[in-house]
Amino acid sequence: MLPLEIQRNSTSAINRLWHSPTFTTWASLATRSMNLVLLIPFILRQFSPAEISLWYLFSTVISLNLMIDLGLGVTFTRFIAYAMGGSNGTTGGSTSKDNHTEPAPNRSYLLKVVGTQQILFAWLTGLVFLLLTIGGTLSVYRPIHFLSNPNEGWIAWSIVILATTITFRGNAYSTYLQGINRVAEFRRYETVFSLAAIVTSLLMLHFKAGLVGLVAVNQLWNILSVLRNRWMCYQYNEGVFVSSQRFKFDNAILKEIWPAAWRSGVGVLMSYGLIQSSSLIYAQSNQVEQVSAYLFAMRIMQIIITFAQAPFYSKLPLMARLYAQDNRQQIIDVAKKGMQRAHWTFVAGFTGVALFAQPMMQMIGSNIQFIDQKLWAIMGIAFFVERYGAMHLQLYSITNHIVWHIANGITGVIYIGLAFLTYKSLDVLAFPLSMLAAYIGFYSWYSIIKSYSAFKLTFINFEFKQLIVPVLILLAIALNSILIQ
Repeated sequence: MLPLEIQRNSTSAINRLWHSPTFTTWASLATRSMNLVLLIPFILRQFSPAEISLWYLFSTVISLNLMIDLGLGVTFTRFIAYAMGGSNGTTGGSTSKDNHTEPAPNRSYLLKVVGTQQILFAWLTGLVFLLLTIGGTLSVYRPIHFLSNPNEGWIAWSIVILATTITFRGNAYSTYLQGINRVAEFRRYETVFSLAAIVTSLLMLHFKAGLVGLVAVNQLWNILSVLRNRWMCYQYNEGVFVSSQRFKFDNAILKEIWPAAWRSGVGVLMSYGLIQSSSLIYAQSNQVEQVSAYLFAMRIMQIIITFAQAPFYSKLPLMARLYAQDNRQQIIDVAKKGMQRAHWTFVAGFTGVALFAQPMMQMIGSNIQFIDQKLWAIMGIAFFVERYGAMHLQLYSITNHIVWHIANGITGVIYIGLAFLTYKSLDVLAFPLSMLAAYIGFYSWYSIIKSYSAFKLTFINFEFKQLIVPVLILLAIALNSILIQ
C-alpha cells in the first residue's frame, strides 16, 4: 500500500511541475542558460578577445529588439489576459460579478485585440529591419574591424539582422500564448528547442566552425522557434487562430491600448535600453580585453536577472486575469510568493558568480579575465534594487494604469546625467554606480508607493520577512568582494 501511495504522490508532483508556469519557465531558462554555460569554455579558449567581444555585443543588440515594440508586447499580453478573464475591453473589469463562477472569455473582444496586435507587429517588423541595418551596423562597425578577418564579422552580422527581424515578428505569437496563460506549454517547447540548440552549437564549436558557424546555428533555432510558436497559436487558438480567420486592424482597440503601450515603451527605452546602451558605448573602446570582460559579465548578469524574473513574471498573465475577476487577495498571495522566490534566485546567482567565476575562467584557460570584483559587487546591488522596483511596478501595472514613462523616464535622466559626469573619472565603474544612485534615488520607492497604494499593502505585512535575509546576504557578499580587492 505504501509503494502505491508513494507512486501516486510522485505522479502528482511530476504533474504539478509539468503544468507549473514557474517550473517550466525555469526549465526553459535553465536550458537557454546551459547554452551559454556549456559554450563558455569553448568560446573563451577558441575565440580571440575581439571575437568574444563581438559575440556578446551581438547578444546585446539582439536583446534590444525587445524594446522596439514600443511597449506593445507587454500591453497586448495584459489585454489578452483581460479578454480571457471576461473583460468587455473598457475598464479591465469582468463582465460578470458572480465571484463563484469564473467568467468565460470574451471572444469577440479577444479577436479584435489579437487582430490589431498581429497587424501592428507585422508593420513594426519593417522598422526593426531598418534599425538593425542602419543603427545596428553603426554600433558593430568598429568592433568588427578589430577582428583579424572582418569579413567573417560582416557575414555573422548579416545573419543576425535576418534572424532578429524574423524573431521580432514571432514575438506576436509568444505574446498571445502568454496572454491566454499557456505559459507552461510555451516554455516546455522552448526547453526542447533550447536543448537542440545546445547540441548543435557544441558540434559547431567541436568542429571549430568559428564565429560565423556559431552565430548561424543559434539564429537558425531562433527562426525555428518562431515557426513553433505560430503552430502553437493554432493549437491553442481560442477561436482566434483558425485557418479561415483574417485578422483585421481595429482603430478603437489601438486607441484603447495605445496610452498604456507608449508609456510602457518609454519605460522600457529609458530602463533596459539605457542599461544595454552602456555596452554599446563601451564596445567602441580600444581596450578590447576590458570590453570583452565587461560584455561577458553583463551577459551573465542578464541571465541571472532572467532567472530571477521567472517566479514573478510567469504569473503576470494569471494576476491580470485575477484582476479582471476582481480577486485582489489572490493577486497579493501570488505576488508575495513570486517576489520571495525572485529575491532568492537573484542572490544565489550573484553569489555563485562572485565566488566561482574567476577561478573557473582560469581553470578553462580563458583568453580574458573576469571583471574586477568591486565592479561585479556594485552591479549586483544595482540590479537587485532595479529588480525589486520593477516587480512592484509590474504588480501595479496589472491595474492598467501605466506609469513606466514616469518611473523609468526620471530614473533614466538621473542615470544619463550621472554617467556623463563620472565616466571620465570612473571609467566603466560609472555605469553601475550611476544606475544604483538612480534606482535608489527614485525608481524603487516610486514603484513601491504605487503598488502599496493600489493593493493596500504595507512593508511589514507584505514583504519584510521575505526580503530582509536575501538583502543581508547580498550586502555581505558584495562587501566581501569590495574589501578583498
